[in-house]
Amino acid sequence: MRHFRVKRGQIVMSFKPFEADLLIEFFGQVRALLLERAAEIGQSTAYAEDPSDETALLAALESSMRPVPPPTDAVLARLLPSGRRDVAPSSGESAVEFRRFTESDLRERKVQDATTAENLMRDAQEISLDDAQVLLRALNDVRLSLGTRLDVDEETPYPRKITTDHDQALAIYFWTGGVQEQLLDALMSIDEDV
Repeated sequence: MRHFRVKRGQIVMSFKPFEADLLIEFFGQVRALLLERAAEIGQSTAYAEDPSDETALLAALESSMRPVPPPTDAVLARLLPSGRRDVAPSSGESAVEFRRFTESDLRERKVQDATTAENLMRDAQEISLDDAQVLLRALNDVRLSLGTRLDVDEETPYPRKITTDHDQALAIYFWTGGVQEQLLDALMSIDEDV
């Protein structure tokens, strides 16, 4: 089934209700995991929600000065990667500094993408190019999360039979890849028309 087609410069989405519900659930799980990370390291999103809140501004400034440890959860480590992966003696300090300056913005953007993607799946049939980009990023985060939890690599085959929960989860992982590819194809066809 084609989930995306182009009509008059817009992308039209078509999902069965259970497919939309599944994606909404995954977007919500990614968002919840990212918000848990913010709470874990003591970073509030209150200032982003209300820029006039002076207390939240001071808390945001204070938290931006503290070092941010890398996530211990494998999915979060994949969603919020370190700036350096080498083993040079100084890489640890620079990776911590990189994370301190970048993680909060990256995490907040991913939370916003997941929220927007949920709303699009609930409410939209036609989406703009900007919304399609957001949905593409949110789908990528879902696939990164699923792939990490399932320990997927380039050799992982599509399950021949769905006999276990792991097989079902793998089938969903591959299905989300197909959805992502269809959306990318729709975006590229609009790009070619411009």
